[in-house]
Amino acid sequence: MRKPENLVLIVGAAVVLGIVARSGYFIWTVTHPSPYRGPAFETREAASKLFRIRVTAYKELNGGIFPGAYYVLTTNARNSIVWKEILTVRDDDPRPIPTDSVRVVDSQTGFFWMNTSYAVTRDAGGTWAVWDTEKELLERRHIKQVSIERDGTGKMTLYGKEVLSLVTTDYGVRWHRD
Repeated sequence: MRKPENLVLIVGAAVVLGIVARSGYFIWTVTHPSPYRGPAFETREAASKLFRIRVTAYKELNGGIFPGAYYVLTTNARNSIVWKEILTVRDDDPRPIPTDSVRVVDSQTGFFWMNTSYAVTRDAGGTWAVWDTEKELLERRHIKQVSIERDGTGKMTLYGKEVLSLVTTDYGVRWHRD
């Protein structure tokens, strides 16, 4: 006679366990982005006589309910078919690559910026310096604009709680407050 009661308890426990597991999966997918790149949806490229830099935007695969995007910076020598990956930036929203974020300054120097990251080469893509606002400023600020002149001077505008301007004299290897 007690078997139906036990069955109800078992079924009820299974339902509760299923709900908890499903909500745990939802929380996990929202708080832990997928490391998998999906199809590319945009590419921007800049080139000099010696090297090329390319940024490719990929949709995030298995990114849960709100998939983001990965933006991958690659470089190669003009006489090479091999592309070397330099930097990957993840964004919560798949958005277009900013028009002026991939630049070549002269035959040896090029840069890329997006979100909190800035990368620059001064030897035609051989080596890259990567600068990140979270690591350097100890706070998360997004880069709004970067301009670099042929003499290596430049300005970076960041936004966060308030607008902040930084300047450089070495093409952006190091930045300091204006």
